[in-house]
Amino acid sequence: MNSIDKKVSIVVPIYNREKFLDKCISSLLKQTYKNIEIILVDDGSKDNSLDICNSYAKNDNRIKVIHKENGGVQSARNRGIDEATGYYLCFTDADDYVSDKFIENFIKVYENGEYHCVVCGFYKVDQDDNILLKNDNLINLNIPLFESERWALYFERFGCYVWNHMFITELVRKYNVRFDKDVIIFDDTAFTMNYLNHIDSIGFTNSNDYYYVCEHDDLTVAKRLKNKRVNDGGCREKVKTCIIKYEKYVLNKDINDIKNGNLKWVSSVLYHIAIISFILYISRVPYDYRYDKNIKDKQFDEFYNFLKLKELNNWYYDYSKLHTKLKSVKLLKLTEFFFFKTKKKVFRLFCNIFGNNTISDIFIYFRKFVNKQT
Repeated sequence: MNSIDKKVSIVVPIYNREKFLDKCISSLLKQTYKNIEIILVDDGSKDNSLDICNSYAKNDNRIKVIHKENGGVQSARNRGIDEATGYYLCFTDADDYVSDKFIENFIKVYENGEYHCVVCGFYKVDQDDNILLKNDNLINLNIPLFESERWALYFERFGCYVWNHMFITELVRKYNVRFDKDVIIFDDTAFTMNYLNHIDSIGFTNSNDYYYVCEHDDLTVAKRLKNKRVNDGGCREKVKTCIIKYEKYVLNKDINDIKNGNLKWVSSVLYHIAIISFILYISRVPYDYRYDKNIKDKQFDEFYNFLKLKELNNWYYDYSKLHTKLKSVKLLKLTEFFFFKTKKKVFRLFCNIFGNNTISDIFIYFRKFVNKQT
C-alpha cells in the first residue's frame, strides 16, 4: 500500500478552548488529503468545548470524540495515541490551525523517500491572524542528501514541537513513546526526542503549513516558566538524541574527514545543541519544587555522570567561525571549563549562580547566528 492510501490520525487535545475550536476543526476538515481521522480528546472541559466537538462529529464520520476526566495535555495526547487507527500520526493543538495541504505535504515526502519522521515549517500568528514570526527555514531550502547533514539541519533550524512532525504510529507504539505527565514544560520536546532516538531518517516538507496562535507575549510566557522552575525533560532528551546521532554519524570517522568535510558542520551543531540543552536542563534541577533535596541531588548526579562518561570535551568543534558571530561563545567556553575541568560541586554552584536567564541569552544569540548563515 502506497503512502497516499494510508490513513492519518490527527490527535487534538482540548481543554476549555471553545473560542478556538471552530477554526481548528474546520481547517482539519478542509484537508486535501481525505483519508484522515480526527481524534478530539476533551480533557474535562468546563466550557462548551465538548458540545462543539459533538456537533462536528454528527456531520463527519471521520471525527471521533473522546471525553475524559481532566488529567492534563499529556494524558489527553496519550489517550489519542491509544485510540489512533491510522498508519501515520500527528498532533494539533486546539487553539491552532493548519493549511489545507498540511497532511498532503507530509504524505508527499513519505511517498518520495524512506523516512521515519517528517517535519514541516510553521508561522506564529496572533488571534487576528497577523503573522508574528515567519519560520521560513524550509522555503526554497536546499535539503542535504546525507543523513548526517539532515540531522544537523534539523537541530540547527527547527523547534522540536510535536505539532510540526508526522510520526509513524507503529513505531510510536513499538518503542512505547508517550507523553510524560511529570514533564511539565516542553513535554512535547521530550516526546519528539524520545521518538527520534529510535529512528534513522528524517524528511522535510519544504513548506510552512502550521499556524501557531500566540495567546501571550514572550515575556509573559518566560515569566510563567521562570516562576515554575521545573525540570525540562525535553532538554534532557535532546542531549541524549544529539549524542546518539553523533555516535552514529561522527564518532567513528577519521578526524581529518571531520575537519575538512561536511561532518565539521554536523559535529559542531550537535555539540553546541548538546551543551546548551544540558546546561539548561541541569540548571533547573535545584529549583524543581516537586522533589526533596535527596531526589534532586540524585537526579543531578545521574545526568552529570552520564555526560562525563560520554566525554563531550573530545568532540571536534570549530570555534573560530562562531567566535566572530556568536557573542555567547565565550560564555559557552566558560561553561565547558566548569563542566570539564572542575569538580562536580563547583560546576553545580556555577549552574545555580547563572541559572536560566544566562541560558536564554545563549539561545537568543545562537538563533541570531543561525539566521545570519541562511
